Amino acid sequence: MNTTKQPLVSVMIPYYNCEQYIAETIASVEAQHYPNIEIIIVDDGSSENHASYLTDLLHDKPHIKLLHQANKGVSAARNKAAAHAAGRYFVFLDADDVIGERYIELAVRYFQEHPDMALVYPATELFDGATGLFAPPTYRTYRDLLMWNTFPTPSVHKAEDYYRINGFNEGLATHEDWDYWIRLLQNNDRVFKLPEVLYFYRKRQDNTSLMGSLRENPEKVVQDWQKVYWNNEAVFLKNNLGYFDLINKINQMERDLNMNKGNSMPESESLQPDCLPPKLAKCEPLSVGIILRTTKNRLPFLKRALDSIANQSYQEWKLLVVNDAGSADDINRMAQPYQTAFPDRLAVIHLAENKGTAEAANIGLLNLDTDLAVFHDDDDSWSPDFLLRTVQVYRNVKNKLPSIGGVVCHANRVIEEVEGHLILTKHVENFNQHIGTGLLSLREAVRGNFIIPLIGFVFELAAARKTELFDAGLPVLSDWDFCLKFMLQQDVWLQSETLAFVHYKEKNYDEYQKNSSTDLAQTALYRVYLENKWLRNDIRKENASIGMMMNLLGE
Repeated sequence: MNTTKQPLVSVMIPYYNCEQYIAETIASVEAQHYPNIEIIIVDDGSSENHASYLTDLLHDKPHIKLLHQANKGVSAARNKAAAHAAGRYFVFLDADDVIGERYIELAVRYFQEHPDMALVYPATELFDGATGLFAPPTYRTYRDLLMWNTFPTPSVHKAEDYYRINGFNEGLATHEDWDYWIRLLQNNDRVFKLPEVLYFYRKRQDNTSLMGSLRENPEKVVQDWQKVYWNNEAVFLKNNLGYFDLINKINQMERDLNMNKGNSMPESESLQPDCLPPKLAKCEPLSVGIILRTTKNRLPFLKRALDSIANQSYQEWKLLVVNDAGSADDINRMAQPYQTAFPDRLAVIHLAENKGTAEAANIGLLNLDTDLAVFHDDDDSWSPDFLLRTVQVYRNVKNKLPSIGGVVCHANRVIEEVEGHLILTKHVENFNQHIGTGLLSLREAVRGNFIIPLIGFVFELAAARKTELFDAGLPVLSDWDFCLKFMLQQDVWLQSETLAFVHYKEKNYDEYQKNSSTDLAQTALYRVYLENKWLRNDIRKENASIGMMMNLLGE
């Protein structure tokens, strides 16, 4: 190649206490077949020994530009390098990794042949502490990138795109490259993968890498993931991805980082939708009524709940918002955009006095006109396929087992806290994953309120109205009481897909009292109350039923 006719490529390397690897990294860049390359290294506040080693190494390499800064992190180091770069194309290479000698040559050639391309990346192989191909999820569409970082850091891209998005987010210690690719590819997602293995990603044997050290602080990893989501929330929602996908991702990360010691996530069921007679024999869609119970001063949560409903892939739903003495103006203002987007499908009932969640549930049940119903509290959320999958499974199982009156899915318990207007997830736990697919046991349901989360329970509206509905005298456990009464009349099927999320507050907030862990004493009190209530009913009727089972089985 003639150097003067080839565009300049800037290879930028952030360096921090990496003396044992940096020489190999530099050598891999110097060995490139492509002739027109500049190398910029930023020492990000290394210790004296590591800094001196780098200075000595570069003593006879005047073609390499060395910059220094106080320790600010990898994103700041990359941005500093870019501020001194002159290339048409950028490559960010970590100080312990290696690139194949034809990588830049082949990438630039592809850009020249396809000038509308946004990014070219190589196949990747692990080395040092681990071996084999490194294969993140395949990139097919921009939506895939939103679910997982699919590109290695040294992917070749245009300098103009770096400047257009203002470089890396220096507030991120992890996931900064994922955030960078999300913003860079937002308006042009054309990418190409070179089939050859041309990037070698070091997995250190001593686990002294940045990610290795962050495993000692997994909470930071989770927090950074959340920052990526909130910083790009509009993009996620535009692609029908929302907060519920964030929760799934965090759950996966916690398993990967050995934070979650519970059971592994079961695979999705293979149940296929069938039709029900007589109406369902015509394959007519089932309508689902959603009862959204709101309490006072919970607007940040309400928006999240409305988004999780609006983003459902199954659209045969109607939403009834029961405002339990909150500000009517605030609720109406929050609901108005959704009423515009879904005309004739969203109604609001304003209660002048606070009735409590149990009475709000009854008001909702008595004002629906749908085939199925489900509750959605204002601080909980769904996966976008929640309604689709639960309705499909209901159709199939009902056809085979007519006693089925509802379907409940697996759910996660999401522990969060509120900082200002931000809702921060602290960690995620299993809720009912210990129960496998199949018919729910009434015996198990009697043991405690950990089988059927209302947010994950889709049931026949007519069957629910035949029960005694919710006991408005119960400040807690009214959902458990309702589900037990429902199961006395109908069977419930559990599908092992995690599609619903029950959100709990880690701390007490005046306006965010619901689901607080401080309610444990009250819950224990009313559990005994319910045990006594059901046992009295059994004694009066002189038969063994739920009351007897409660007192014999316990939790």
